[in-house]
Amino acid sequence: MLGWSHEQLSRESGVSVAAIQRFETGEPLKDVTRLALAFRFEAEGLVFFPGFAPGRGMNIRGTTPDPIERKDYELIE
Repeated sequence: MLGWSHEQLSRESGVSVAAIQRFETGEPLKDVTRLALAFRFEAEGLVFFPGFAPGRGMNIRGTTPDPIERKDYELIE
């Protein structure tokens, strides 16, 4: 939806390209890594609801505008 490459998503989220590729293939990831991706997508206005495809929110800009400031950010793969 954003048109980002793996490399750009890695830069924007702080998650390694290898972890992004593992996520796309359904391999296991640390919860904090999945959260970092979700927080970055939410910061761009994307919303996720279980059982539905991701979509753009009308007025949602994310619950964590700067995930790098999170205390658990260093745990990201």
